[in-house]
Amino acid sequence: MTTAECIFDSRDHLGEGILWDDRAQALYWLDVPMPSKLHRLFPDSGKHESWDMPEMITSMSVREQGGLLIASHHGLNHFNFNDEGLVRFFEPEKDQPGNRCND
Repeated sequence: MTTAECIFDSRDHLGEGILWDDRAQALYWLDVPMPSKLHRLFPDSGKHESWDMPEMITSMSVREQGGLLIASHHGLNHFNFNDEGLVRFFEPEKDQPGNRCND
């Protein structure tokens, strides 16, 4: 029988979007409600980092160029760990502010 073990207790309100980055050997996940938070955990060392996001974050993907592609309430963004900036590059349906990106 396999047993589950908690490797980090982040005390999220709504933890979602778990993502493994094989290159970085890091685990990412989101705490979705505002203020959204991005988490990164390096399981081998136990090192954990988190970043508060300026808007609701709904999903993410690892970018080949480094950093993450992040879908947020208002569009698609790049997130760079070096400068910790969320930079929007696409905002769909600007004329429909009630719509949002989701996974």
